[in-house]
Amino acid sequence: MLFFTAFDIIYWQNIINDVYLPNGGERGEITLANRVVIMINGVRYPLRSVEDPAYVHALASEMDGALRKIMGEANLSFSEALVLLGMEYIDCYKKAEKNLDNMRNQVAEYMEAVKRAGQELGEAKRELGEAKRELGEAKRELGVAKEEIELLNALIEEK
Repeated sequence: MLFFTAFDIIYWQNIINDVYLPNGGERGEITLANRVVIMINGVRYPLRSVEDPAYVHALASEMDGALRKIMGEANLSFSEALVLLGMEYIDCYKKAEKNLDNMRNQVAEYMEAVKRAGQELGEAKRELGEAKRELGEAKRELGVAKEEIELLNALIEEK
């Protein structure tokens, strides 16, 4: 998520006529940033973001509520509560990154296991085909043997 503060906007407006942000980081695609004014602890903060304004307001509302809760429970100043909240969010982010890495590793391991299982299935199918071929050969040989036994029994009965 990319935000510009009012100071950044003034700086960039001196360079170009309006603030533009890359869309998804792809070259050649430029999107006009959304202007959003959020309220945190009763203070208005004008921002520009490529994110949907409703999403930015939801983030601001969550942040405002969390800050008010921290300030109320621990009797902290706005700055102190902001530092604690920032630390908490960074901690959550780092843990989420670690969990995502673990899930990626698990998926890679599962994919490797599926690949090995597919190879084993292919080998088992080949072995089954060979066993069926051998069974067919054995049945044919058994049929020949039965015919020979019947011929021998017929010869024995003639004598």
